[in-house]
Parts: sequence; C-alpha cells; structure tokens
Amino acid sequence: MGASTTPSTPVSRRGFPVTPKSKSRSPGSTTVSPKSRSPRKSETPISINQARRNFIEHLESWSLYRRANCSFSGKISPREPDYHSKKPYALGEAVICELLPHGETTAVTIVVRLFALPNQFKYRMIIRCGAGWEDERSWFLRQHRKYQARAKKQNRHGPVTSSPRSLASDGFPVTVRPLFNKFTLLPIELQQWIFEFAMGNVDGVRPHLSRQMKEVQRPMVENVSVAKLLTLSRSINCHVTPWFFRTTTFHFATQHLTTFLLQLGPINRSELRKLSVSFGRYSMIHVARFYTPNQVFELFEPPMLPLQHFWRLTLQDCMRELNLAVLTIKVDRMIKRDVSAVAKGLATSFGSVGQVRFENEGRPIEAESYRAGKKFEKTWYQHTQDIFERYCKGRESEHIFGKDQLKGTLEDLEKKMNDDPEFFQT
Repeated sequence: MGASTTPSTPVSRRGFPVTPKSKSRSPGSTTVSPKSRSPRKSETPISINQARRNFIEHLESWSLYRRANCSFSGKISPREPDYHSKKPYALGEAVICELLPHGETTAVTIVVRLFALPNQFKYRMIIRCGAGWEDERSWFLRQHRKYQARAKKQNRHGPVTSSPRSLASDGFPVTVRPLFNKFTLLPIELQQWIFEFAMGNVDGVRPHLSRQMKEVQRPMVENVSVAKLLTLSRSINCHVTPWFFRTTTFHFATQHLTTFLLQLGPINRSELRKLSVSFGRYSMIHVARFYTPNQVFELFEPPMLPLQHFWRLTLQDCMRELNLAVLTIKVDRMIKRDVSAVAKGLATSFGSVGQVRFENEGRPIEAESYRAGKKFEKTWYQHTQDIFERYCKGRESEHIFGKDQLKGTLEDLEKKMNDDPEFFQT
C-alpha cells in the first residue's frame, strides 16, 4: 500500500511539528499594530507650551494680588520649555524664570515656586536665594533698594545711554507692577479722601484716645492712630494736615484740651474750625474755673491750686488763637439753667465763634426749645446774679466762689460789677 498524499503539518527530523513561516510581505502591504508611546514622547511640545501658558496665567493672578513690595516694578516670564523635564511648569514646582527690572537692560535669572492659597484667589511665591528660599516680600524689597541705589549712582556719574530690551524668553511676559500708584502722585482730593477713610472720622476724633473707632462701611477695618497718620511725610502734610484740622470735629470732656492745643503748635491751632465739648453735671464749675473771662473769674475767686492757675492761663492764651466755625456743646446731664452761662463762657473764650450748636444724646436741638421758650441770651451781669443765687448755698458753692464771696451778699457782688459796667452789661 502506498503512502497518503493528503497535506499534513511539517515534521522536523526529531518528530516535532514545525510552525509554518509567514509569507513574505509585498512591498505595498501594511500591518496594523497597537500604538505604543515612549515615556519621552508622552509630553509633546504642544502640551508643554500649554502648561507654560497655564503657569503664566497663575503669574498674572499673582501679580494682581501679590504680597511683594509695592515699589518694585518690572517683567517676569518663565524660561523657554525644557522638554527633558517631566514637570517644567506647575504650582509648587521650581520654575526657572527671567526677571527684567524696570529701567534695566539685562534680565536676571531666578528660580521661583508658586503656591495657591486655600480658599482664596491669591498666591504665595518664594524665590531661591543662595542655598535656601526667601519670601517674595523680602526678596523684592531688597531688589528694589538695590536697583534704586544703582540708579542714584548712575545719575551721579551721568546718564547711561542704552536702549532697553525685552525678555529673551518670549513676548508674553507678566508685568510686576505696584499694586497702587504712589500716594503723592494721586490728586489732592483723592489723597484727602483716602486720609479721611483711613481716619474714619465720621463723627469726629477724640484726641485723648490713642486709637479711633471706625464707623465705615467696610468690615475688618483696623483702628489707626491719629499721630501715625499725621507723620506720613512733609510733602503730604503740606496740604493734608491743614485740611484735616479744618474739616474734623475734635471732641473733649473736662480734660486733655489744654495738652492738645499745646502739642498742635501755633500753625495747626490756627487751622482748627470745629470743637465739641461735653462737661456733664459739673459744667458750671468747670467753666467758672477755666473758661470765664478774667473779670468774672476775679469776681468769683474760685479756690484753685497754683498749677490749676497755670493751666487756666495757658488754656486762655491758646483759645484766643482759635477762630472756630462751629462750637458744639453737648448738654447731656447738664443743668438746663446752666446752658446759657456755659455757652457764653465758652464762646467768649475763643478768638471768634461762627455758630454755637447744642446736642442732646447725639441729636441736635434748638437752644430756645431747650430753655422752654425763655430768653436765652443774657448779659454777664444777669448771668452772675443767676449763678450766685443758685450756687451760693449749695454744696458746689465752695468750688465756684471763694470764702470772701460766700460771706458776702448779692448786693456786695452787684457793687463790684457796677465798677466795670462796660464789660458786665455785654
């Protein structure tokens, strides 16, 4: 019998089946294989450029709300893409940037790390300094001082003729600018508005308090010391300080007015236009001692210490230099019959007073209505008679009248007043 002629799988010499070889490819044939990317080709130039643009956007947001020194200005831009780096541009990573300060022709290479603050639209930057990292505020402040000193040195030796050039990295740098314009470059009206906002002098200022309470429409406004704002600079004080004293109402109780006027000096005292006083229950005693004219003071002879006499004379001299536009008297807890004499004693102590206003618990009142329709204006002769009749036998008498006046009568007081009718009839 002969061998079978049906095709079969080829067998090797040792009896093992042999896998048939693939047919040779034709020149035009193609094979489809699954795509595989090498780690180096995972980040194409387009993706790196996109990451760089995203980082530039973060830099833009940082420049708008940055915490660096407001005087530094220049341009910053990330360096050109480095395709060998896995994460060349990302928050929290060290990114090589070029910084071109304003007025300079050579860019500086720096390494920065940018962090996004949680729950805020702000960023924090640290900059490589030596072997460590430095906060952006300190670093930019030091750079500003360095370039400012260099500019002064160049101006001393003559101008430098050189054309400024842009950053070499690309044409889309981020501008590092001051967050606000210089205060001295703003219009005077805007400077005064900012000064008023910082002071918060809606209801006036109490100079005896170290800090003023703010009543502004913004939350979280810290209290600001008046003395600090009045020592900004000489150029600012030339127009801000006179405006401040002309437009601000200064509130005083029974103390601190003399010290305040002495510390102001003659120039600032001449700018005062508005004062508000509140003496309370013992207004008549305080006015009789420190504010009444010398004729009335010598007539009453109130018991005072030598130091109190000195403060009275000092206060009288300072008040004669004031030309007030408005004098506000707060009648809270003041005896109604004393309002007229207190107002007359205060008004005559100043050089001039344009208008006298009265307030009760913060609300303006009319003098006539407060006196129940009675005549408000009186002469010193009438005021002296009224004060003596009401206080000569009360417990406040020893604070207003001397011993000789308490032993005398109203007729004795009238005889003394008749010796100077030109004053007491006014």
